[in-house]
This record gives sequence, structure tokens and C-alpha cells, in this order.
Amino acid sequence: MVRWVSLAALVWAAPASGEDCQTAFAGTTASPEHISLVEAYRNGRPLRLGAVRAAARLGHEALEPFVKQLEPARMGPRSHPCIEAVALLHTDTAIHHVENGAWPKAFGHFELGQKLSRKVGQRFQRDWALAVALYYQGRIFAGDEEIGFREATALFDDAVDRYPADTEILVAAGAVWEWSGSLPLGESDHLKRAERLYRRAIEQDPSLAEAKLRYAKILEKRGHFEEAVQPLDELVALEADHHIIYRARMALGNLAERRGLPEAAIRYYRAAIELEPDWQIGYLALSHALHTTSEREASRAALEEALFLSDSTQSSWWEYELGMS
Repeated sequence: MVRWVSLAALVWAAPASGEDCQTAFAGTTASPEHISLVEAYRNGRPLRLGAVRAAARLGHEALEPFVKQLEPARMGPRSHPCIEAVALLHTDTAIHHVENGAWPKAFGHFELGQKLSRKVGQRFQRDWALAVALYYQGRIFAGDEEIGFREATALFDDAVDRYPADTEILVAAGAVWEWSGSLPLGESDHLKRAERLYRRAIEQDPSLAEAKLRYAKILEKRGHFEEAVQPLDELVALEADHHIIYRARMALGNLAERRGLPEAAIRYYRAAIELEPDWQIGYLALSHALHTTSEREASRAALEEALFLSDSTQSSWWEYELGMS
């Protein structure tokens, strides 16, 4: 996952054009202090950090009337960069509060950010929703599992309704439900939801490698081993990221073992190792498959290779298994 130093780095770059915020917010209840913070945030790092810390001292309740007064249609498109800056300033402020354990304050600023994001163009609204949903997803693995899952799924559900053909949103939403449904006591309905989202993404873009991989993994988790093979075969034929191809070959090897085809599994695992020779997991899987075919010496050699390697080089593998990539 991305480390959230600043939301703006993912959603927005300070535009060179547009009104200054003093002009854009003329006639509103915005205080000179608030406007100066927005201008500082808009001007970028290192001013953003100071603006966020100062905004954290402002009560979000006092800003509600100001937000209601912002009518982009009346103010004109040249005011949009300033509105975007306010939205991201308060979203980054919410993140600042989360990092300090102040969730009630954080929710107030997240709500402001969402309201403001919906006062400008569709692209900004979409990017804000996706970025914040991914941030909440990240909190699942940072000690805020219940809050992170609840808020991430709420934002993703809304984003899927608003952008039903957006493959990035469909896959990201599916990953959260997949993680939940894959837990030891996870609900099977969550895996079904993930499956539907991945299928919709593939319908929109049949060449979408990550969606094919995740769709196949869901089928495997639900026990549909034969069905899971086809999307993986299609995936390895694509010119996709080698990490994704590696996972596909490993998944095909695992499916072959489950279907009683250890020789095929060995071929898939060796093909995966060719792509990532420094990843420990491939050698472990290969050793197991070789052992089942009574190739004891080859199995031992693969295991020794795995023990020689450090698992610290394969964080990308585990990030997928945790639903983080």
C-alpha cells in the first residue's frame, strides 16, 4: 500500500491556472486564516504539512456554512482549483487526526472533504472516492480493522454505484470483499460479492490482468478448480506485469496439485521461479510437488534453495494475500 504522506500526491497537483482563493471565496464566510491555509496547501510541499497541522486546530463544525456557500456553477470553473484544494486540505487533515488516534475529529473532516469533492468535476470526485476508500482499506492493516473495513466498503459501494463501468474501482472494491471473505470466519457472501465485481471488470476490459487473476483466485477459494483454470490460462498469454504472471503460474500449479496433476504443477512452479528466482514461496511449492512424485533429491534441493533465500524480498506476494495490493 501507499504510505499516505499526502492525499494530494495521488489525487491532485496544484494547477497553475485558476483564481487565487481570496477572489474565489469572496462573499463567503471563509476567514482570512482559512483562505491562507488553502492557498498554502495549494502551493504544495513543504507548505502542505504546515497547512494541515494548522487546519487540524480548526473545528470542522464552524466550516459547514462555508461549504454550503460554495456553488461552483455560480462561481465559475476558475474557482474549482481552490475548491479542490479545500477538499484535499480537510481530507489530509482527517488523515492527520487518524494518525493521532482522533477518529471523531477525523470523520468530521472526511465528511467535509467528500461534500467539497462533489462540488467540482466528475474526475476529481471519482479520484477522491477511490483514494480515500483505499486509505480506509490500508487502515485495516494498521490496527483499525473494524473501522477501516466498514468505511472502505461504504465508500466503495457508493463508488461502484456512481461509476459502474470503472474497472479500477470494481477491482479495488472486490479486493476488500475478497480479503474479508478469505478470513478463517469470513462470510461466503463476501467472496461472492468479490466474484461479481471482478467479473464485471473483466466484462468491461477482457485484457485486465489483475481482474482475471483475482477472479480465478475467488473461483479457487470457492472450490471451482476447473473453472479457475481458464482465466489463468488467458492471463499468462497476456503481456502483463511479471509479478501478476508469477502469481498466475503459481495459482495454476496449486490448481494442478488440487486436481491430482503433480507433474503439471511442477512445470508451472518452475516457470514461476524463472520469473522470480529470489522469491522463496516458489521453491517451497516446487519442493512439495516434487515430494509427491517421489523425487526426493530434487525436493530436498528445492527446499534447501528456499531456506537459503530470505522471505523479505517477496513482500508483494504477501500484500496480495492480505488484500493490500
